[in-house]
Amino acid sequence: MSWRGFARALENIPIGNCVICGESYSSRTSVTVAGKNICSNCYRKMKNVVNSRIKKINGALDEIEKSISLKNNLKNYSKLVESAKELLIYEKKGFDIFKNFTPSQIIAEYEGKKEQIMLDGIRADIDEALKKSKIAATQSAKITPFNKILMLIEEYKDEIKDKAKLKELELRAKELKYETQVDMFVEDAKKAEFKGDKNKALDKYMEALYLLKNMEISNLKFVTKEKEIEEKILKLK
Repeated sequence: MSWRGFARALENIPIGNCVICGESYSSRTSVTVAGKNICSNCYRKMKNVVNSRIKKINGALDEIEKSISLKNNLKNYSKLVESAKELLIYEKKGFDIFKNFTPSQIIAEYEGKKEQIMLDGIRADIDEALKKSKIAATQSAKITPFNKILMLIEEYKDEIKDKAKLKELELRAKELKYETQVDMFVEDAKKAEFKGDKNKALDKYMEALYLLKNMEISNLKFVTKEKEIEEKILKLK
């Protein structure tokens, strides 16, 4: 055997075990990362996984900062935590390769923030629903945004532990929905009055009054509207 052949043979002699997969490696097939020797196969996989997951984490964090949508934020939250969990194996193996955060820090921080993300998202969606309702051209389009919020709350209610805050948001959505419905009935009644259709005007005021008397929300605004509508009904009878 030549000296070159002998040297190559020495390079292929197993000298240790990869700290990730446990397989033996030689000096020729090992790579040192953060002071730890791993086999070349695990190194290639590690490089690809770490680079791609860190990119996903940074992208998800940017999206969470910019977005106010509950659906989008939950999607990015899941992407963030799942990516961090895939990197956790390297942290547990002792690889000190993470600069601004560790996977376990991200998991601990954002798993604890999920409920707040959901509550903030519902609150933002209520504000957006109010904007859509104000510019809607038809009566059904004015109500639909609030119905979607209430369906969203129903969908996530089992995942949110703070029932008091969730109830507060639910009542806010219902209050805006009821207020919009009452205003629509009153507007229809005023149009009927203008056209001289007393019976239709009375019917619409009665619809508004029925809603006010049977809703589960009571506040000064609704009490005032109820009295105003009762006065209108007495005048029309």
